Amino acid sequence: MTRYTTLGAEEALEKGEKCSPFMAILKGHFKFFKMFVLQLGFLDGCTGFLLARNSAFGIYLKYFKTYELNSKDL
Repeated sequence: MTRYTTLGAEEALEKGEKCSPFMAILKGHFKFFKMFVLQLGFLDGCTGFLLARNSAFGIYLKYFKTYELNSKDL
């Protein structure tokens, strides 16, 4: 996960995306809600919960790393 979130953060930085820690948390929570509720992951029980949680954590890491890379450039 570390490798892919770093690659995603570098790609987001190249696109000029900016992010704050608050936005990273918000995007992670939205990803969980989307996967678990809107895409009916709750019907898969524990497996659906774990998939949604891990995906949300990956999104959080990606955007937090984007924030860190933007902070280094300042």
